[in-house]
Amino acid sequence: MTIVEDSSREKDPEIDHFQHLCPGLGGYEVIHEGGDLRSWINLKFKGRTTDLAGDTLSACRGMFPAKANDVVQWRGFRTSQGFAPYAVIYRMKSVADDAQQTRQENFIIIKLDGGDSKVVASIPAGDGNDAAEATADRLCKP
Repeated sequence: MTIVEDSSREKDPEIDHFQHLCPGLGGYEVIHEGGDLRSWINLKFKGRTTDLAGDTLSACRGMFPAKANDVVQWRGFRTSQGFAPYAVIYRMKSVADDAQQTRQENFIIIKLDGGDSKVVASIPAGDGNDAAEATADRLCKP
C-alpha cells in the first residue's frame, strides 16, 4: 500500500481524509479513499482513475457508509496470460437512520471495464457471499 494522502499526517486538518493506493489484479490498482467518516474504493486502470464514490455511497443505505474491512474479492478467469478479472466485490457498512441506529452491511459489486468500470449492484450482506458472487457473475461475466 502507498499512502497518497492522509489527514493523520497533517497538522490541524479540517476533516479526516485519506487516499491509499493498493495493488490489484489484471492491470487494476485499488484506491481506498475517504473522508468525513465515509470511505469507498475507486479503481485505476492504465493510468485512468474511475470515480466510483457517488455510485457507491448511493448504493449504501444509511449514514456514514464506509468500507468494512481490508478485503476485496476479485471474480475472473485464469488464462494463459494470467488472471483476467471481470468483477470486484467488497463489503460496506453503515448505520441506519433509525432510532436504534442499527448497523447494516452490504456487498458492493463493481463491473470491471477498464477506465469505465462501474457499480452495478448492492446486495445485503445477510444474503451471503454466495448471493453476491452469483449476482456479480450474472451481471459482469463476459
